[in-house]
This record gives sequence, C-alpha cells and structure tokens, in this order.
Amino acid sequence: MPERIGFDRKLKRAWLDQAVEVLLSDREPEAVRAALRQGLSGDITVDESRRKVITLLTGIWLRMPDELTHLRDEALSLWPELEPQARLVLHWGMALVRYPFFRDTVAQVGRLRRLQDTFTTAQLRHDIVARWGERAIVRLSAPRILLSLEEWGVVELVKAKGVYRASPPNALTQNALGFWLLEIALRSTSASALPLYDLLHLPELFPFDLQISPGDLHQSPRFIFLREGNNVELVALANGWTERE
Repeated sequence: MPERIGFDRKLKRAWLDQAVEVLLSDREPEAVRAALRQGLSGDITVDESRRKVITLLTGIWLRMPDELTHLRDEALSLWPELEPQARLVLHWGMALVRYPFFRDTVAQVGRLRRLQDTFTTAQLRHDIVARWGERAIVRLSAPRILLSLEEWGVVELVKAKGVYRASPPNALTQNALGFWLLEIALRSTSASALPLYDLLHLPELFPFDLQISPGDLHQSPRFIFLREGNNVELVALANGWTERE
C-alpha cells in the first residue's frame, strides 16, 4: 500500500503560477523558497501553514529525481508560449508525476465523472480510503485536493454538502503539449506500458481533451509501440523509465 501522501494542502492556482514564475528567474533552492515566503505572505499569514504550502509547491516544481528534470525543464520552456488557461496542464502534469496520492485522487474523480453526472466528497473519500488506508491524513487530504480542483476550475460545487460536477474539458490543440502530458501520465503509472486506447483515455486526464490521434502518437519519438499476444498495441516510453519515486 502506498504510504506517502505529500499533497495534503489546498493549493490556489495563483500560488502554483507564482512558483513557476520564481523558477523562471532563479532555480537556486533557498532563493526560490525565500521568494515564495515573501510572495505568499499576504495570502498565508501563519508561518507554519506557509511553510507547508511552500514545501508542496517546491515538491511539484523544484525538488525531484534527476529522471524528471528534463520534463520539468520542458514545462518551463513551454510556459511563456501558453495562454494562462492552458498553463494548468503543466501544473497538473507535474503534480501527477510527483504525488501518487494526487494522481489516484484525480483518477477517481475522472472515473466518477464517467459513471455519473455528479459525485460527492463522501464518495471520493470512501474510494481513496479503500486504496490508501483508513488514516486521518487520507481522510483530510482527499477533500483538500477536491477543493484545489474547484479553485482551479476543473470541478464545480453544484449543491451544498459537497456535491460536485466536473467542468467541461479544455481542448489541447498543441500536440507538443499533449505529448508532454501523455509522457507524464505514463511515467506516473506503475506499468511499463499501456494499451494505446487506455493511454489516450486515462481518467486522471479528465480536465483535458487531448486532440491526439493514434497516428500522431506513432510519429512522436517519445514513445515506442509493442504488441501483446492478443494483438493489442501497447505504448511504452522510448527511454524506458516509468518507475515511481
């Protein structure tokens, strides 16, 4: 059973944007933390709360295994070219690959979205507790992620007492961005390869409409293609690294 939760705060989109803007000017860890302490001081006045938020922000964008730095750097290079709304993809992808608890939580939101028009905080919490264990941190963190998703605009509260609906997905019209997100998604799973259809329809990517065809994917040097015995086409990473941290 996975142990590390990590993503246990509600994060505002503006804080994530600020973390990226800081990194674009300076990647020295203490300088990044100092800039975030100053930048978040107006929103978060309690030192300990601010420290925990900064730890999460730097976990998404600064502190990571060497195997992921090229994807983080690619995201930073894409950032100036994107409209503000499209930049959410970059935050989403980095959170997926850095925090398995975040990935499992948003994947469950995606599954609930496919099954029904609305879902409740209680439904989400029940499913996540079943996977991650009956722990206080699990019961607290899943709703905090849901509050983050609401603030980011990918789900909306439709009734009192925690009844939510997923917002319409945003179209990703740039193949480069879609390929980046699919590589991130494949790296965040425990599988070394996924069936082509499954990769293009992962529930954790529910906020985005990936306008990528199988033919587009075949032309990308990021991926290689394999065949199972039953002739199912599998997609793997060209460099072969899919292990979670």
